[in-house]
Amino acid sequence: MFCPECGNEEEPDSVFCSRCGADLSSVAEKAEAGKGQEKEPAAAGGGRAVVVLVGIVALLVVALIVVVLVFTVFKSDGNGSDDGKATGTRAEDGEQSSNAGDEKTTRPSAGSETVTTSLGFALTYPTGWEYADSEEEGWVELRPRNAPEFCNLAINSYKPFPPGETLGDIAVGEQRAAEASGRTVKRTDTTIGGGPAVILFETYAGESGVPFKTMLALTMNGGEIYRFEYVSVTDDYDRYAGDVTEMLGSVRFTD
Repeated sequence: MFCPECGNEEEPDSVFCSRCGADLSSVAEKAEAGKGQEKEPAAAGGGRAVVVLVGIVALLVVALIVVVLVFTVFKSDGNGSDDGKATGTRAEDGEQSSNAGDEKTTRPSAGSETVTTSLGFALTYPTGWEYADSEEEGWVELRPRNAPEFCNLAINSYKPFPPGETLGDIAVGEQRAAEASGRTVKRTDTTIGGGPAVILFETYAGESGVPFKTMLALTMNGGEIYRFEYVSVTDDYDRYAGDVTEMLGSVRFTD
């Protein structure tokens, strides 16, 4: 502090000025009071700083809560959409898995149609197949709608030659001819249209080297041989083979 009389600087606890002897007690009291006033604003300022800090923290907490809520809502909506899509996908997958199941069970489409052919028998085929009947040429053909070019079931009938030739004789002749041309042949005995039948499963390479598979089913009715030949590129054979098997099982002779 300073002496009010001579301006000499004194210690804060000085009672008299060391230069002029002036009484400094009142000056010391004022100095102490001033310090207290300075401390109070400082304390008040510190309190305000704490309040501001608490307010900022509160705002940050509220903002964080809002962000979390918004994220949760959008996530729920997103999941709902995804679920919807997933459901849609599952619905599509239902069709695809139906198709995939169809590929396993080799049934490319749901539903079926029954037709009486010009060859004297009725047959049920999947709606995913196209049916063609040429009465003049004596054959029936079925083809999967979405199948490649080399995939079809051709059916024809003919009188055994020489007369009296049995189903077994014809099957043996077909098998020997196939094996002579280098085809691998597997034979299975079954029934078609309520009568005995023979199925020859053949694998071979086409002219361009493309691998093929054939299911040749032979049966006899009313003195005629019925020849059901399913041919397909190897990659697509299994996809439709089950359909062909079901069609053969649905044959009912009308003559």
